[in-house]
Amino acid sequence: MPGFFVGEIKYTYPHPPLDIRILLVLENAVRKAWEILKDNQPNSFYLDSASEKSVTIALLDIMEELRTTGIVDGFSNKEFETVIREGKLTNFDGQHPDKEPDFVFRLTEVRVGTKKLQDGIITECKPVDKAHPVGSNYCKKGLIRFINGDYAWAMQSGMMIGYVDNAYTIFPKLSDSLKKDKGLYNSKGEPVACPLSEKLNISPMVYKTIHERKWQYPQNGKKAPDITIRHLWLTK
Repeated sequence: MPGFFVGEIKYTYPHPPLDIRILLVLENAVRKAWEILKDNQPNSFYLDSASEKSVTIALLDIMEELRTTGIVDGFSNKEFETVIREGKLTNFDGQHPDKEPDFVFRLTEVRVGTKKLQDGIITECKPVDKAHPVGSNYCKKGLIRFINGDYAWAMQSGMMIGYVDNAYTIFPKLSDSLKKDKGLYNSKGEPVACPLSEKLNISPMVYKTIHERKWQYPQNGKKAPDITIRHLWLTK
């Protein structure tokens, strides 16, 4: 329609970092939802044996209840939009238009210069147990997507959630996997505890890993910055 588009919208890539307070609020909401799920498992639902998709759907339902009721301070429909599960997003260069991260947590705020569809906490969920090894499942089918530009390409951070057998911990499971394939994940150091998560004595604690991204934004030719992934492992 003539006159409808008055000019090209200029987006900033990468988007500015998210405030750490937003990330902490979301992580508290995920922890609370997990506690509720463990204590109130639906009929015919058994957390120990449920599939990844079943767990994710159950977690989503509770997250939406928390968001609409505002039980978790800072996590409400005033701050966050409806949680999206497996919403289709393009990768960084548009060559793959149907990428489906498990969750996209978007703020109600429209941040200046950001592309709304790609702005938020892009989150991937993976089981971590004997049948789902960290290296071949959590990392090669989850973490890698943040590094190669499939997920969170406009962002400077993302989140991985693990549905974890209680015998598995960040050290040594994740740390060993990253060491073994350092060249694949472009890791900069070992996982480190989030200082604020540690200071607040929040359990389970969030760990961070930093990864180099070796591709450029086609929109401006800039090299993508390192991405920080926040790892929240929830014990079944």
